[in-house]
Amino acid sequence: MSAPLRVGLVCYRVDGRAGMERQAGLLAAGLARRGLAVRYVSTCTPREWPALAGRPVPRAPGVPVVRVPVTRTPLFEAAALAWLLRRGGVDALAGIGYRCGAHAVRLGRVLRAPVAVKYACAGEHGDFALLARGDPAERALVRTAARHVWINEAIRDEALAAGVPGERLVGIPNGVDLAAWSAAAAPAPLPCPPEAPVVLFVGRLTAQKRVDVLLEAFARVAASRPTARLALAGAGPLEAALRAQARAAGLGERALFLGEREDVLALHRRAGAFVLPSDGEGVPNALLEAMAAGVPAVATDVPGSREVVRDGVDGLLVPAGDPGALAGAIGRLLDDPGLAARLGAAGRARVAAGWDMERVADAWAGLLRGMVEGR
Repeated sequence: MSAPLRVGLVCYRVDGRAGMERQAGLLAAGLARRGLAVRYVSTCTPREWPALAGRPVPRAPGVPVVRVPVTRTPLFEAAALAWLLRRGGVDALAGIGYRCGAHAVRLGRVLRAPVAVKYACAGEHGDFALLARGDPAERALVRTAARHVWINEAIRDEALAAGVPGERLVGIPNGVDLAAWSAAAAPAPLPCPPEAPVVLFVGRLTAQKRVDVLLEAFARVAASRPTARLALAGAGPLEAALRAQARAAGLGERALFLGEREDVLALHRRAGAFVLPSDGEGVPNALLEAMAAGVPAVATDVPGSREVVRDGVDGLLVPAGDPGALAGAIGRLLDDPGLAARLGAAGRARVAAGWDMERVADAWAGLLRGMVEGR
């Protein structure tokens, strides 16, 4: 029997709750289930390291991981290289995001292993925008990877415009664990009446997510629906400013800042609608998860989200940065239970057909094996 393919997966913040980190954990688990020997190289802060060292990879408990408490390139890569060599090296590497892609390319040169780079987002917040503003030498370095994985068509177009050879581009979307997000769960208790309709947002409280637009939209929704509540599950640098905006809009207890939550499925079971108001995405995990859970979704018409949601078919799309349009779409779902039920069921079927994590892991396993066989 031949030895299993050894794969090094490089992604910052293995313990983080953001979409990129969650996807990397699901991918690690999926590759391991397919017989690949996965080694996960990641980071944490120096303060976190004593408590986290030795913990398994979230969502991939059987995968060995090293957490390096620094991202400075020479130190991070020296620690990663030493750890990988102690485990017998690797046959291929995958870097998640362009920064980890650059690490992986340099590591691959030493380990004589081909590298795939996965790009996580398009637009002004995306990998190619950051590369364009960064070091030209790093741009040139990342372009030398054997394969470049795009998760939406906008990223593919940006990669071609940045000079990535078309024959090295591969489309593999993000995926969702359908079984996990369709499981039974009791609705999460919230500080509001049990009959109150709940609009749910899950994500980081950052500029990209445009929760400020959501708050403005919900203030319009709440003006004619006083029992409605907006539940915001997440944390981030804009939390204080967003709380102040909610107070200024007179939302009071109708805007529920829940912080980071582990019971997101239970929150979905309580929600009447899910909203993602971002001005840029890759393929948003929070949207995939909500749709997999059967919650009717409203998203902005931006790359990534528009490839998942077909307006009026399996969700609703609105222009980015338009609180009036967003309020109208939320109101439609709250006021029309039949529409909400139809879109929720169609959204789940849509995600099951195109974003099943099992198919995503199959595609990645085939890509990595093909890179090694064709080296």
